[in-house]
Amino acid sequence: MENDGFKICPFCKEKIRKEAVKCRFCGEWLEDISHPKSESLTQNEIPPPTHHVESSQKASEDLVAQMAEKTNDQLLEMFRQPDDWLPETLNLARVELQRRGLEPPKIVPGESQKQSVPDGQKEKPPKFIFWISIALLSITGLVWIIGLSMVHWGQMSPAQQGEETVNLLKFFVVLGIITWFTKGRSEKLLTFSVVFAIMTAIATYYFFDARHKAQEKAAESNRLEVANINSLEKFIQGGATGEMPEFKPTGDTDTDAFFQTTRDFYVEYIQGWRRAGADIQALQEMSISDCLLFTNKLYLEPQIKNRIAGQQIIATFKTNALSMIEKFKQKCAKLNVTEEYKQGILKSVDKMSPQFGAMFDASIKSQTSDQTLLQFLYDNFEDYEFKDGTILFTTAATRQKYDELAKDVQDASAEADGFQKRGLAAIEAAKAKLQ
Repeated sequence: MENDGFKICPFCKEKIRKEAVKCRFCGEWLEDISHPKSESLTQNEIPPPTHHVESSQKASEDLVAQMAEKTNDQLLEMFRQPDDWLPETLNLARVELQRRGLEPPKIVPGESQKQSVPDGQKEKPPKFIFWISIALLSITGLVWIIGLSMVHWGQMSPAQQGEETVNLLKFFVVLGIITWFTKGRSEKLLTFSVVFAIMTAIATYYFFDARHKAQEKAAESNRLEVANINSLEKFIQGGATGEMPEFKPTGDTDTDAFFQTTRDFYVEYIQGWRRAGADIQALQEMSISDCLLFTNKLYLEPQIKNRIAGQQIIATFKTNALSMIEKFKQKCAKLNVTEEYKQGILKSVDKMSPQFGAMFDASIKSQTSDQTLLQFLYDNFEDYEFKDGTILFTTAATRQKYDELAKDVQDASAEADGFQKRGLAAIEAAKAKLQ
């Protein structure tokens, strides 16, 4: 069906102008046209009009309206193929471009297929650029979300957190500067997304490379930590005699600082404990099972006094040791380690005070039990006889009381000895956690 001023292309069935000599859709030359245009005609040869004035005027108005509906790219495309259009059609396209503030390209005879459009006038397809940019940003954003979720921020020291924050700021500053110097809104978005994707790919490579190296370093650090704990365990099993073993550096400054602080604490503690032990030994305490205590009353009274003095020595060291633990805790709180690691240290130190207090209380209890039994023997020296390694009491009540006190002595001694086993068990648990 044909409208006034238009006709249907017999090849592609698209609506085209009646004056067209070549279909702008399929590119076919038209044979059945009202005004044939020979290939020999030049661009300046315009076929004589055959329409009436009114029809021509209406067709011209329709053509003007059609030019107004075209995009910049469509109008500029007409000048790249000028042979496909009649001169009056190109003139109307030129007028429309000028109305939009664009300079139409000049038509050079013989170069219709090679006609170029000035760079500043070629309109980019904004939707295509927009969706390309959005796709890149979506993928890159997902990579960032996954990458940031893999970072254990709580395990990083404040200095490391500050360093990573500065690196992120540098990343986005560089990205912003590159985008800033790009012209055009669509081009800025595309530049931002492309550069963002490229820089993210580079950052991802270095992230996984650093992560792999950090894992290797952590494994080696854990191995050395276990070696340090083994040396401490061996030292305790040997009765804490000799010099405190030196800890091997793990390669991690913060971890080494913690081990050195721990070693300093144990050196001070062991030295204090040895002095207390030497003071107790200087009292020349006799074993509670020594036969002389059962056969000679003169030995009982000084040994009772020695047990009382021993309790005072242990109580004094207990006060000093708890003060050492508090100082150790304060030093640990100042370590430049991650908050999670620091809280773990402080939590362990908090457990030390009651454990050490209970250990000292058990030692005092052992001394008190000895004192009570010795005092009982002193008070009842005339009521028993020591014969062939056995104590024979004159009354059953006295025998029962002696058995009760003897059991208290054994229990208190076992309780004091048990703290060393629990300490070794705690060391094994810490070692297993690292492994």
